[in-house]
Amino acid sequence: VIQRNEGQRPDLISQRAYGKAVYAWLVLQYNNIVDPEEELVPGKELFLPTEQRLILDIITKPTGGNKK
Repeated sequence: VIQRNEGQRPDLISQRAYGKAVYAWLVLQYNNIVDPEEELVPGKELFLPTEQRLILDIITKPTGGNKK
């Protein structure tokens, strides 16, 4: 649930959830948020992958490009 001080700030939500603000993009992408100013409001429930899943499924897998 978005806290009062985290409204419109995916970096703060990421910091609380994962200990790192760099995953702000994940907060937005995982919740299909296009406009953080309108959609990240205090009290809204967000869905985020666990830290284990974040590490296993997102960080360790290669992304993009053609594999040959």
